[in-house]
Amino acid sequence: MPVAKVKQTEKAPPASGPAGAYQEILEDYRPHAAALLGEILERERELGCTFGADPVPTALRPHFLSPRQTAHVQRVTTAILGCIEKVGRFYFDHPEARDFIVLNDIERSLIDINPHMSRIVIKSRLDGFFHGVADLKFTEMNCDSPAGMAYCDIQEAIFRGADPMKEMRGAFKFPVLNRTARLLSALLAAFRDAGNGSEAPNIAITDWREVKTNPEFALIAAEFNRRGFRTVIVDPRDFDFHRGRLHAPDGTRIHLVYRRVITREIAEKEQECQALIKAARLRKACLANPFRSKVVANKSTLALLSDSKFKSLFTPAEREIIRKCVPWTRNFAPRSVSRFGKRWDIADLARRRRRDFVLKPADGYGGQDVHIGRDTTARDWDALIERAFGANWVLQEFVPPPVDFYPVAGPRGLLYRRFNVNLNPFAFRGRFGGCISRLSLSPIINVTAGGAMVPTMTAAPK
Repeated sequence: MPVAKVKQTEKAPPASGPAGAYQEILEDYRPHAAALLGEILERERELGCTFGADPVPTALRPHFLSPRQTAHVQRVTTAILGCIEKVGRFYFDHPEARDFIVLNDIERSLIDINPHMSRIVIKSRLDGFFHGVADLKFTEMNCDSPAGMAYCDIQEAIFRGADPMKEMRGAFKFPVLNRTARLLSALLAAFRDAGNGSEAPNIAITDWREVKTNPEFALIAAEFNRRGFRTVIVDPRDFDFHRGRLHAPDGTRIHLVYRRVITREIAEKEQECQALIKAARLRKACLANPFRSKVVANKSTLALLSDSKFKSLFTPAEREIIRKCVPWTRNFAPRSVSRFGKRWDIADLARRRRRDFVLKPADGYGGQDVHIGRDTTARDWDALIERAFGANWVLQEFVPPPVDFYPVAGPRGLLYRRFNVNLNPFAFRGRFGGCISRLSLSPIINVTAGGAMVPTMTAAPK
């Protein structure tokens, strides 16, 4: 059976470079794979790297990038974030662009709050598929409320301390990148950019108290506090605004809000979040990301980036990176489009070329309601077209995820399982800030939807 069709194997599959070297080292641990994974997960639990009450699921090998691959990811991530900022400015400077991205009235009132910052996006995470050395395509852009920085920092530290990685250091160097520290630097820069002084702000990390990612907030708060910045975790409904100041429930005055709750959910609970909204509107607290980052978090931004009608927004070099890195995407609404050398009605294109496309809500997140044409029956796809057409969805070119074998613990020791792999670079104020990598047996890759996460590490030969 061809390797590409094998779902799992006890024999180590062919690999070269740092992945191959790691597999050779791991052979010595073959009978003890379950114990090794158990130690990693127990260490996650001890350090608070949990999703709800459970350790963040992982495998037995990091995702290694070569220095050349890391340089490419850094270059294109920085370029794409520059393009995204241009899209955001275009949206707010040109009233005719308002119809391109669908928002309700409450969402519009939130994004119209001017944060008086030079950037719309302070922190972001791009979700991409990376084949080979330089074939990287971004299928989604989380520019509203990205997560995972602290989880990855903790996972990376755990892997670095494990015996297999200690042995790897004889042949490779692994540069350390603290994503949480870069997050803090970006938040402080946004605070100063918004016209505040150089004094140390009190920080609130805000999201709903019931979300399963609350343990990551505790990790971030601990790091911020360790660095001298008073940081508390506050449910958006629990802020208090009086005498022109925003306060946490314990009375702490808040100057800077690290917003983890997404804008759409704030809009849904607008009346319960009035203190936070008022503080942002009156510039009594700095929000990062500001609410208006929602505009470029919408998947319609991908449609704007990849549509030649808007090419004048970008330099020739930017257009070339967009061509290579952003899959063809269009708002799934009545219109004609050019694809495969001819003009199509977009619904007819989706119906006739089902296997070439993905349908997803423009405002969705967490892998929810993403439908891959080639994995959907023709009958179900037709029904989906009826549901999605004109309902704020996008039609996107299908990008096959890269697959790789990652070591896990099997019943008889070491087992290599075939995963789809997603590379997710972070950017802070538009500058590359490291990556996380996610694994899934499904081509729709999301940790909250049953995937796993491994640290992404650059491996440089000594």
